[in-house]
Amino acid sequence: MLEIKNLNKRYDDFYLEDINISLKAGEIMGFVGRNGAGKSTTIKAVMGILPFDSGSIYIDGINTKENEIKAKQIIGYVGEYVSMYSRVPAKYNYRFVKKFYENWDDEVFHKLIKKFDINLNKSMKKFSKGMKVKFALALALSHHAKLLILDEPTSGLDPVIRDELLQEIHSVSKKENTAIFFSSHITQDIERIASDVTFIDKGRIILSEKIATIRNSYVKIEFKECIPSTLEKFFLYVKSNYGVVKSYEDFKKHLADTEFINAEYSFNKITIDEMLLLLTGKQEKDE
Repeated sequence: MLEIKNLNKRYDDFYLEDINISLKAGEIMGFVGRNGAGKSTTIKAVMGILPFDSGSIYIDGINTKENEIKAKQIIGYVGEYVSMYSRVPAKYNYRFVKKFYENWDDEVFHKLIKKFDINLNKSMKKFSKGMKVKFALALALSHHAKLLILDEPTSGLDPVIRDELLQEIHSVSKKENTAIFFSSHITQDIERIASDVTFIDKGRIILSEKIATIRNSYVKIEFKECIPSTLEKFFLYVKSNYGVVKSYEDFKKHLADTEFINAEYSFNKITIDEMLLLLTGKQEKDE
């Protein structure tokens, strides 16, 4: 549903380099990275807001450069900042937006408005941030989008509204088979609803993996002292006295063939947050 091939974009002080991402219908991909890592730049390129230097982007097989309007007919978008006409009632924004979509479904829209308890007669400037995001999500879901792009939509929201939005996003993915590309620095949100996660740092993809694989296979190994340099080759990522291996069983087999077979260490499953910290730390060390 979303395919990004060898995407490049150069600025004076930043370079988005060879971005490759593939997302199928019904999948939810978390797009994770620190501020300034390249998340929003990638999303702006997908949305056609930002021209890119080379590469290609396909939405359901449609080349976005060759047929941007057709591609946008099947994209729903919600960002961290919701820009609407603020001095008029929300219903005027709704009437304005619906005109652009061939498959607009008023029944879906009004069901969501009722579910989210949104007053369409209220002016947008009186909406809280949470209400603005819920209104934007209702708009994004009311034309049967095949791809939903979310750029930090839950940032700054209280836990109750975040929970409500995440439930709806997850439900849409399952019921409508919608592909969802979800950028967020709140890794708990990603872990809760995503099937896949892609890590980006300094304009480069550094890992793309199934969340189930990270939970079930990747392990954090922590030694009492610094990890011996001769053992670093067995780790995917290393930082000081701890690192990550993709298979604990394979690590034990490797360790048994070294002089450190009796070394003291502990091991634990790793969270997405810990993985992000280790990955970005690895990048800094390499550079």
